[in-house]
Amino acid sequence: MKTRLIFGLGILASFGTAAYLGLAQGQSSSRMVLGQGQVVYGGYLRAWATVENNKVSKVGLTIPMATIRNSPDTVPNMGAAGQDMGPATAMKPKAVLEFPQIVKDQTFFNHVDFWWEAMGHPPTYLVGHYDLHFFGLDSKTAEGIDCKNPKQAEFGQYAKGYIPPVPPNEDPKNFCVPLMGYHSIDPADLQLAQGMFEKTMVHSFYNGQLNAIEPMITKKTFMKQAPFALPVGQFNSVGRKTMFPTKFMAVYDGAKQEYRLEFSGFEMRE
Repeated sequence: MKTRLIFGLGILASFGTAAYLGLAQGQSSSRMVLGQGQVVYGGYLRAWATVENNKVSKVGLTIPMATIRNSPDTVPNMGAAGQDMGPATAMKPKAVLEFPQIVKDQTFFNHVDFWWEAMGHPPTYLVGHYDLHFFGLDSKTAEGIDCKNPKQAEFGQYAKGYIPPVPPNEDPKNFCVPLMGYHSIDPADLQLAQGMFEKTMVHSFYNGQLNAIEPMITKKTFMKQAPFALPVGQFNSVGRKTMFPTKFMAVYDGAKQEYRLEFSGFEMRE
């Protein structure tokens, strides 16, 4: 028995030495850090991050297919004919999930809001879809977006090729959404025929600053149960010095019946 014990300890010692040497030679250490989670429409949403060598490499949201399948065709603030009655009816996100503290410390992101827009909304997003606001603001500040501040960002703060939220000579209050802000969009979205919208990346601004990156994805797209990517947008400035993503991917896991929405490719921005 004593010989076996010594032999076993020898193996453990060798393994420990090999692991130490591996790390010393530059092998990466990767771990997943969990943020908040919540049940929405029968599926458990979870905010999370991947950390490699103590640096955030991915920030994500897991959405089970149960949530997608069970999303209703109407929502409580819809009128009798299904028309969207708008934010004035105290519309709220279905979930507000905080990211892990390391995400808040190292990157642009703070929390994510999960919205289900059953009937869609103007200008051309008139199909049932999810608004997924990956906020750079804390949740209390985001809740305070009341559209009373008309200040707009400088033109150079919008992503390359995106159009400003407010057209020239228009009243800003007509283009602001409470709890969200002003939306800068890809001009190609304006050319979509009715019912043709599938997915896009929108940028939300308020008080003259970028406050959220917003993938908007239709239920139909998720129901394909296949991976897809979206361009994040090229920014010269994001309003503060922080790590900002350059890639977005929706990864589908057939075994777990879930999507992982992942931002990655973090680079320093100011």
